[in-house]
Amino acid sequence: MSEKNYYEQTDAQFKIRLPHDLKDKIRASADEHNRTMTADIVARLEQSFEKSSDQNDMLVQILSEIQSLKGATS
Repeated sequence: MSEKNYYEQTDAQFKIRLPHDLKDKIRASADEHNRTMTADIVARLEQSFEKSSDQNDMLVQILSEIQSLKGATS
């Protein structure tokens, strides 16, 4: 994952309401990773999609192995 260090004028803007405690957690995470809150949110969202894809790939592999084992015992 390449981290984008700047945002262009053409990037989409999205207004969102957050509970204060969640905003505080994002601010702390952003400070910890030396990035802006926006960059932290973007990085976390991108990572969540990558994990989802990785998890789907793993599930497909497990199901394939189960099918192979069922075929071997039949």
